[in-house]
Amino acid sequence: ATMSIPESLVEKPATNTKHRLIDTQSYTKTSSKRSWIEASPHAVHLRGFQPSKSKKTTVRLINRGKKPIRTHIIGPESKEFVLEYSRKGLLIPGAAEVLTVKFIGTELRYYTDCIRVHVQGSDNVIVPLHAHPAAAKVSLPDHLDFGSCPLNERKSRRVKLSASTSVDVGFSVLPLSRDAAFQVEPMSGTLTADGETYITVTYHPRKYVTSTMKLQVRLEQDHAKPSTCTVLG
Repeated sequence: ATMSIPESLVEKPATNTKHRLIDTQSYTKTSSKRSWIEASPHAVHLRGFQPSKSKKTTVRLINRGKKPIRTHIIGPESKEFVLEYSRKGLLIPGAAEVLTVKFIGTELRYYTDCIRVHVQGSDNVIVPLHAHPAAAKVSLPDHLDFGSCPLNERKSRRVKLSASTSVDVGFSVLPLSRDAAFQVEPMSGTLTADGETYITVTYHPRKYVTSTMKLQVRLEQDHAKPSTCTVLG
């Protein structure tokens, strides 16, 4: 999925916060031509995080004006994002304040916050922060071939499912093409964290023909990638 970020983003003064510069000031996106500060990058995207594992990146606040300026940096409000930097005081033209953004999420979900920069004498800026979880993918064989089987007899195979995820996640089995000779059980269930489970595919031929079915296994998680298996008999 692709996330669209508007080119112009304005955050109006908040109410009832613990910071005076949040309550009394407006903040525009860092691409504003009326601000003496330019952030690089304009927005932070931390992609592919795993729960309880740290990810970090840096943001440079560059003085693109013609005289020294003083800034007040207001860090993220959520506990998952942490901001670290050494204050320079007056920032001369062309110089940059370097910020380190650290993130530790506890759940496989999307997180967002921002850094606000109050700039004396020009527009304030805001740096959006985004954290995207790692896309899990279920692992299963590409093909399952039952070979020959006597008419009206049954043959079953257990198929192992596993996924590289640190939390329990539900799964579902979707037949992309059906054949009455095959049955799958269960059609849904739960994969435990860094564990495995099994589904059972049963082949019961009733005609002297080649049977084919294609299965897709999906995880009940945002951005998860489905896997497919072709079954022959």
